[in-house]
Amino acid sequence: MTPPRLHKRILNRPRLTRRLLEALDYRLTIVRAGAGYGKSTALAALVESDYPLAWYHLGEENCDTLVFLL
Repeated sequence: MTPPRLHKRILNRPRLTRRLLEALDYRLTIVRAGAGYGKSTALAALVESDYPLAWYHLGEENCDTLVFLL
């Protein structure tokens, strides 16, 4: 899967990007906030970094824990 495209008028948030890059030291990082808070945009901005990233979007079909884990 590919991350969403960033708009030309994106607000750069270097402090948040730096914190997200620091999270790479952990096995799991959960980014949680309400709709419209910029989670996808902040994570998509990491694509420009030199770190390998995977993008996965959870949908309704992932509500079953077993299905999600498989």
